[in-house]
Amino acid sequence: MEQDVPMAFEGISSPTEVFAPLLAQLNGPATISVIAWVLFAIWLVYTVIASYHLLRYGHSTTVAVPAIITHVFVSIVLALFIVSGLA
Repeated sequence: MEQDVPMAFEGISSPTEVFAPLLAQLNGPATISVIAWVLFAIWLVYTVIASYHLLRYGHSTTVAVPAIITHVFVSIVLALFIVSGLA
């Protein structure tokens, strides 16, 4: 006596059918905006932590301050370059 055990994904022919309802609700520009804000938050946390450690535990503040300024400047230039559409 064999019993049929229902399968969890019975009736689904491809993996895209599983995510189709989720993908239908996504808005392109809104999704990109959320990803950009998440990346900005990660960059900000990294910059603050790196700056703190450079200033607190670094041997020379005269090297740390220009390094921090350069990091922020280059990051802003790269972000503006990417946003401009030339990348």
